[in-house]
Amino acid sequence: QTQGDTEVLLQGYARWNKKLFPKIEGMFSLVIFDRHTREVVAARDTLGIKPLYVLKKGPLIGFASEMRSFGGLTPFDVDPAALSELLIFRYAAGKLSNISNIELLPGGYTHSTVVDLERTAIERFDDALEYLRPDNSLSQEDAVRLSKEAITASIKAHLVSDVGYAVQLSGGVDSSLVSSIAAAETSGKLTSYGVHIPEYSLDERPYRYAVQKQLNLEHCEVSLGNSDFTNALPRAIQHMEGPVPHYGCVM
Repeated sequence: QTQGDTEVLLQGYARWNKKLFPKIEGMFSLVIFDRHTREVVAARDTLGIKPLYVLKKGPLIGFASEMRSFGGLTPFDVDPAALSELLIFRYAAGKLSNISNIELLPGGYTHSTVVDLERTAIERFDDALEYLRPDNSLSQEDAVRLSKEAITASIKAHLVSDVGYAVQLSGGVDSSLVSSIAAAETSGKLTSYGVHIPEYSLDERPYRYAVQKQLNLEHCEVSLGNSDFTNALPRAIQHMEGPVPHYGCVM
């Protein structure tokens, strides 16, 4: 046993097998090799936040969190279907990964392979759409109360950390709401980070400072000028798995 939180997944799988996955809260992608059943089990969180790529090439099946891991196993040929979606919608949805022979395991699914039998099964263990069904019986007051409770509970769960945490504060409604709840649930000062763009007339720094003052945050401003953006762009591209239609990946 170790002190790492990743071990919780192994202990949970040993106890519940695949019934573990619906019990996990938050984002994850994992691959477990069960030596007793000779089964390789891969799973991805319900919303598909964490990436999990699957390489299928003849009898070969591979798993990775980054496609570059497959560099020595398959040529990186562009998938025409994914390219079409990228050009039309600026995003390739579902299993498309932009590269032929490589797929994304959809969120809320498991991919199981029995090694000796080369038998594969892909099964859904959770469906995000089930949580989005409207309940017209709720009053506006109840809807507001339940929404607040759900958001607060989610943020509190994300504050459980072995290595500390901080918030990325833009000054907008979403990050300000997260900062407000997180600050109320934090024993000491909450640390926040913001990106300042000097040449940008619509920079939101005044709003960040207002939130910082209101919540008494330990705030850090990072300036990102034109030269910083240009210098960081090649490095950002190197870490992307495909074309990204916005500049947030550089920031």
